[in-house]
Order: sequence, then C-alpha cells, then structure tokens
Amino acid sequence: MQIGVIGLGRMGANISRRLMRAGHSTVVWDANASAVQELGKEGAEGTGSLQGVVQALKDKPRAVWVMLKATPTTENDSINPIDVVNIYNGGGIGIGDFNNDGLPDIYFTANMTSSKLYLNKGNFVFEDITDKAGVGGQDRWARGVSVIDINNDGLMDLYVCNTIYKDTLRRRNILYVNQGTGKDGIPHFRDMAAEYGLDIHVQSTMASFFDYDNDGDLDMYLTVNEASNGYNTSTFLQRNSGVQVPSRGGLYRNDWDSSLGHPAFHDVSAAAGITFDGYGHAATVCARSASRSASTTTAPRRASCSPTARPMPEAPPVTTATLPPKP
Repeated sequence: MQIGVIGLGRMGANISRRLMRAGHSTVVWDANASAVQELGKEGAEGTGSLQGVVQALKDKPRAVWVMLKATPTTENDSINPIDVVNIYNGGGIGIGDFNNDGLPDIYFTANMTSSKLYLNKGNFVFEDITDKAGVGGQDRWARGVSVIDINNDGLMDLYVCNTIYKDTLRRRNILYVNQGTGKDGIPHFRDMAAEYGLDIHVQSTMASFFDYDNDGDLDMYLTVNEASNGYNTSTFLQRNSGVQVPSRGGLYRNDWDSSLGHPAFHDVSAAAGITFDGYGHAATVCARSASRSASTTTAPRRASCSPTARPMPEAPPVTTATLPPKP
C-alpha cells in the first residue's frame, strides 16, 4: 500500500520509518528539504510539492493519506513550554459541507500561521479558499473548531476557540457564520461572535454544542485550559470552587433574540452548578433517560454515553427558578 506523509517534523519522520519497516511504499513531503532527503536515503519517495504527494496517492487507489502539521511552533522568550506549559496542546480539524455540494470540506486551525479552509473539488483534489472565504483566523492562536449550523439556515458555520495570548482581544473566539455560496462555488463567512454573545476571551480549548435544557435549540459548553497560575508556572493550583477559577469551563444557554433575528448565548455556568476548574481538553456529553415504566419506578437511571455505564444516583431536580429567566 502506498502511504503519503505530509509535514514531517519529528513525529512524521518516525511514522514514515515505521511505515517503511512494515513494507509500505511511502511518499513524503515537508517544507524542510533536508528532512525529505534524509528519509529518501532510507527508502522513502520524496517529492518537492504537496501536489506531488496528491498525484502519487491518486495513482494508487488504495492509498492512505496521513496529514501531519507542517508548520512548527516557533518558541521565543514569551511563547515557550516553560512560561506557557500548554502551547503544544495542538489544534483542531473541522469537516463539513460548507457549500452544500455533497462533498466534505476541511478546516484546519493554526496558531503561528493562518488557519486554512480547503474546498473539496472531488477525486481527492482540494482547493485552498481561506482568503476568498474570509476564515484565516485573524492572527489568533486557535485550538479546537466546531462545525455547526448556528442559526438553522441550512449552511454550516464554524466556531473557533482561541487561547495563549495575554492580550484578551487576541483570545476572542470567532464565530464564522456562513453567508452563502457565490457563483464561483466559494462559501463566504462573517465573524458574528459578538452578535451571538460568543466572543469569549478566556483560554478556550473546545466548544461542545448540545441541547442541555431540552428546549429544542443547541446550547454550548466551553472547555477552558489556562495552565499558568500564580508566579510559579510549573505548578498547578489545587482543585477548588473559589470565585477566581481561570480554568473553569462555561455553560452558555441559547436564547432566541427577536430583535436580532438570531440566537444570543448567555452564561449560566454558576446557576447551573459549574464551579470547579478543570484544565480541560474537551467535554463528553452524556444524556440520561427520563422515561420510566410503572414496573421499574425504583430502578436507577443509567448514563447513555456508555453501554457499560454503572447505575447513577438520582439527580436532584433542576428548576428554572435557579437559572436566569429566558427573555
């Protein structure tokens, strides 16, 4: 089997060597020509362009394409793993059909370079439409990305989490709302995070959209990871529920705003009982069934996120009186 490895670095080089030892024909590409040449001596087929890798893979229908990050993080006096211990937590990939042509497109977040949106042209051919679509990331350090139809208009949107920078303006999350597809087949986006109440500027990692209050619209839980606390950046704070908890996640309720003509999100974290810090990377949403039969009224409910979940104790009822009223 022919396998392409794009963007070598240390991880990509190690993967390439393992693939070759397993007997796979391997095509490699990286901006660092010496890295390609080094692996070429060990039996890899090197190429000077991404198109060369794509063509090689197209020639082998059963090929597997392994894409790795090609642009390394450049450390300096302020951005390094000693002062900012979570800079290598990684970015995100979002897959969705942004122009409704039936083909999945790909969005890659980035930190020290522009995020990228690749339009699927079919037959393993992708076009970089980042600038045309207006989704470059605004020079922010991006982490996770969520693909969601935020306004139920049938067009997929992007919510990008940003982090790291001390300047809070450079940490504001981005909501790219799909404005529709032009005659050239290119989707166009507009950042409407502020209008939707989602221009959050904490150390965001990932946003999970789900209907937490069963009112038919999607709310959002934001995972936060601010690893630097206090004067000693190598020490984490103990788990606490104090007022100042920088790595506490947040729950944001979706409320329809008739004056805006679209939803607006409001922070209901404290009222919902979210009080502990977490240094999170992502969140898992588990639904609990509320249905019961007359013969099993005393049986405990089970979490539906796992087939082997253990019985959970009955949760105390949450009344709307404990939450901010919906407008």
